[in-house]
Amino acid sequence: LMVAGQTRNWEGAARVKTDSERNRNSEKQNYKIPLFQLGLIEPSEGRLTAVGYKLISIGKIYGIDSSIFIDYLTKLVLIEGKHLILIQDLEEYKNTASADSLSNSTQFRKDFETYLDENNSIGARKVGRRTTGNKVSYIRDELKLWNKLGLVKNNGTQYFVVGRGIEFNWGRITDILTKEFV
Repeated sequence: LMVAGQTRNWEGAARVKTDSERNRNSEKQNYKIPLFQLGLIEPSEGRLTAVGYKLISIGKIYGIDSSIFIDYLTKLVLIEGKHLILIQDLEEYKNTASADSLSNSTQFRKDFETYLDENNSIGARKVGRRTTGNKVSYIRDELKLWNKLGLVKNNGTQYFVVGRGIEFNWGRITDILTKEFV
């Protein structure tokens, strides 16, 4: 579907990938891992879990752009995906961050990654993993996801605040965590 331009990114633009065995395998991994982490599919059999069925049902009934779908997905990301723990780690890091770290978003992400490594908050990296060199830091896509889900305060597309780092929308986070989904 990606090669044919039939999938979309968050902004609605077509995602186009070249068709090669390596690309297919990479993309498959990129999609499988989050589905497992969020508890949407059963890793051993690849079947939908009750949670996965619920998310799909909400999407079919209300639409994938509906607030209820986004809110339920956000709750899964926060709890099942353990992003709430990562957000709490980032809040703790900000209390100890240097002025240099708080003055530059790239440095902030690098220093936060070091903080996570030093505190054993992220798993060990796969030995011999292939990298493309595209990512300056391990924590990059999480910030984009949090921004898209409305978990960070932002100024348009900018969510890093010089002198303060990343500021979270705790009202939304609290609302999502306390919300019941039928």
